[in-house]
Amino acid sequence: MTYTPGSLSPRLTVSPKHPNLDSELRIRVEGVPPDSELKRGGRLPGVLLLGGAEGGMHEEDAALWAAHGYVVLALAYYGMPGLSATLQSIPLEYFGEALDYLGQHPRVPAGRPAVMGVSKGGEAALLIGTLFPQVRAVISVVGSGVCTQGISQSVVTGSFLDIVGTPVANWTYQGNELPYLPNVVTPELVAQVAAGEPVALKSVFEPGLLLTDLLAAATIPVERIRGAVLLISGGEDDFCGSAFQEIAARRLAAHKHPHTWRHLVYEGAGHFLCATPYVPTTRTLSPGPGVTFRSGGTPAVNARAQVAARQEILRFLAREIAQ
Repeated sequence: MTYTPGSLSPRLTVSPKHPNLDSELRIRVEGVPPDSELKRGGRLPGVLLLGGAEGGMHEEDAALWAAHGYVVLALAYYGMPGLSATLQSIPLEYFGEALDYLGQHPRVPAGRPAVMGVSKGGEAALLIGTLFPQVRAVISVVGSGVCTQGISQSVVTGSFLDIVGTPVANWTYQGNELPYLPNVVTPELVAQVAAGEPVALKSVFEPGLLLTDLLAAATIPVERIRGAVLLISGGEDDFCGSAFQEIAARRLAAHKHPHTWRHLVYEGAGHFLCATPYVPTTRTLSPGPGVTFRSGGTPAVNARAQVAARQEILRFLAREIAQ
């Protein structure tokens, strides 16, 4: 993907319940869908919201966070018109442009915004925090403190084994690919796919943790984040296990990070702890490109973790950017 300034595809949502937000204002910015929405009125802290490897925008989630009194910019970084069709070579400068857009909006105060990402978006959030000094707080939910391999095909119509077996960089900065931890395709995984059994993505990711030299190069320098960090993981996450976030936690501890940071691991919870709470949680499987993914955990444990994690994030935002 070639980075072109002005290529944003965000949706901006402001709390509809804030007493100073009354009349609706439609906006159009280059690359912004014409149905983007915000409310005109008071000033509220800004949050940049990033989804995961499924692509697109998380506008419904943005609306829920906005209801708590935040200006939330839901940003697509691939998988939409005008953006890369696959999750590879995504320029990090694009996220810097989004931060500038959010920070310069008249409804957002001069204070620095938070960046919140889920899964692959959590990895991106940590990277963004290391590069852009205006970031005041970072939240990575079931993300990774290591740059992981990109995705070379559609996550809907592609071939799973081809995707995980094709090494491509996920991110670029200043025209250079960022080092990443490659996937490892084991004979056991190939046999699982051939048998039609549900697969755990962590079986592709975790063997890479033994590739010491590559791991060191791919580890995100989270100590460069100029603000607070909240890491949230599921103890039974079958997508990207908590070990990947623990790498970030250990690095923050080793460098005596001067800002608040925490790594919360919800034991027994799977990847779906990142989902919106108070909705049905009866599944732990999800469709993938020609396969079925195991997400880990149980519906009951995931449901409790979703509620607890949401409350922790709200407390974190209130403490770090709403003051």
